[in-house]
Amino acid sequence: MEKIIFITNKVFVDSTKPEGGVSYCTKDFISLLQTKFDVVIFPLTYNRSLLYRIKAKLGIDVFEDYNAADYKDELDQYIISNGIKKVFINLSSTSAVAKVIKEKFGDSVKTILCSHGIEAGDFLHHTVRFKHLLSKLHILTSSYRLGKILKSELALRLDCFDLILTVSEIEVAIEKWLGAKKVFFVPRILLPDFIEWKPIPGRLGFVGDVSHFPNYYGLLKLCEAISVGQMNEKTVIRVVGKPCRNLELITAKFSFVQPIGYLDNDKLIQEAGTWMYYLNLVFYYSKGVSTKLAKGMNWGLPVISTEEGNRGYSFVKGSINTVDNVEGILQLINSRINDNKLLEKDKENVELAVRSSESYNDLMNQLFPIITSL
Repeated sequence: MEKIIFITNKVFVDSTKPEGGVSYCTKDFISLLQTKFDVVIFPLTYNRSLLYRIKAKLGIDVFEDYNAADYKDELDQYIISNGIKKVFINLSSTSAVAKVIKEKFGDSVKTILCSHGIEAGDFLHHTVRFKHLLSKLHILTSSYRLGKILKSELALRLDCFDLILTVSEIEVAIEKWLGAKKVFFVPRILLPDFIEWKPIPGRLGFVGDVSHFPNYYGLLKLCEAISVGQMNEKTVIRVVGKPCRNLELITAKFSFVQPIGYLDNDKLIQEAGTWMYYLNLVFYYSKGVSTKLAKGMNWGLPVISTEEGNRGYSFVKGSINTVDNVEGILQLINSRINDNKLLEKDKENVELAVRSSESYNDLMNQLFPIITSL
């Protein structure tokens, strides 16, 4: 097997750390690459320099999460001594490392970005949809930072990256617009891990970091819709994730929301087995992909999602409940609370979708010729 380097922040491959969307997606990329390559993980740590912290405080930092110069000598030595020809870089925020590799090796070493979405995506929504939550300083610097992010992303694709692996079909077009030389869509791979399911009527489950604004927005909109009708009398939303200010705001306002904190996998499986539906609340296109959707599907749970939440998934067979808005969620739940046959059918459709999913080998058979042609 050809040896390749996979560069990533060490926290995303640390099994002792709480799992999240980025770590799920990172492990997907690694599992895919391991079907054809000998993958060597090159771990990074966040930039802790005083200058970076000042720039971050001012809201003018762009692709400076890592100090690439700190790793240059070690990377150069490893690439030369092992005859490395391909380097995979995890997350757009890590792109600065590609620049130092290209400056040293030029076209003799191919750099491939394992993208979780363009950096400008979430930041744009953050500065418009949630402007009221920003400080006056960050409102003032946001346009500068957004413009610099976009310019930097285009320059990196023109000068540094030979291939972009993206996690949603929508971002294929965005990457081409940004000038990417080659783009390949890596859909989520579903792996059957069906759990015991004894749902409690009206109990809904949500897994996610509510400090992440797409999650906060989705949960807030659903809670607002529930609160103005009669569903709040027969609905409970159990939220799994770390405590944060956004979640505190929601639970203070809506009594039917029950935060239960972060759970390890065994406890989460027990908890999820009591949910009538696993919620994937995404109401606008944000960076990356809803990796948490795969978790609920792999467990064989009935799912409620949206078109935006389904990005990055390809179902050969089966299906999941897909709604346009929060009103659609309420109608769906209301129709199933007293109809176990419909609920069971929803579960069967999810299981069929998972069982018919492509494997990592299937996907690599499509990707490998593209990588080897670089």
